[in-house]
Amino acid sequence: VFDGSSDISSHLEHGTWMARTIYEIAPEAELFMAKVFDDSGVAYASDVLAGLEWCESQNPDIISLSIGGGLFEGICVEDPVAQKVTELFNSGIVVIASSGNDGSPVAMTSPACAEKVIAVGSSVGNESISSFSNRNDALDLLAPGGGVFVEDSLGENIYLSGTSVSAAIVAGGSVLVLENKTVSPIELEDGLRASGNIIEKYPFVQFDNYLNG
Repeated sequence: VFDGSSDISSHLEHGTWMARTIYEIAPEAELFMAKVFDDSGVAYASDVLAGLEWCESQNPDIISLSIGGGLFEGICVEDPVAQKVTELFNSGIVVIASSGNDGSPVAMTSPACAEKVIAVGSSVGNESISSFSNRNDALDLLAPGGGVFVEDSLGENIYLSGTSVSAAIVAGGSVLVLENKTVSPIELEDGLRASGNIIEKYPFVQFDNYLNG
């Protein structure tokens, strides 16, 4: 817990929903969770950095970040969270981040704007970009996020929309890839981009294409 409290409960359930999304795609994955947002949905960069450092200490293959702050039109090299994400990516950890839900066609939130990260936006199925999805030339992938059913902590199906879900879907699919291929973070990113179907110039992720290619 890195939100300034000792409460491990996910009162907003956002992290629980994202973990469930990953689990439903990759049920053999071993999941570690770092709580960095307080009960009002606020997190400081120092909280996120502490969470990332803890994640790093667990020796993960993948870190999935369905969070975002600020709005950046270019690579956010001065942002401390983005800097840490780039460091982790360069160390051999696949880092995936949601692009944000401001509907911007020219900017993304941090850490999706990091120099090295797999930045994921939302699509409506495999047909179009979700109207709320941030994107710019640094966006790497699209994945479904325009209405996805997941199971909550009570076992009830709920309907979610947002780039957070899209990032979690890419994280889950990336687990399946790493179960079958030995690739570096940049090789995974390049492979997913190259094997995706294009929607408005952005690759829509197609894990089967990549695994069978």
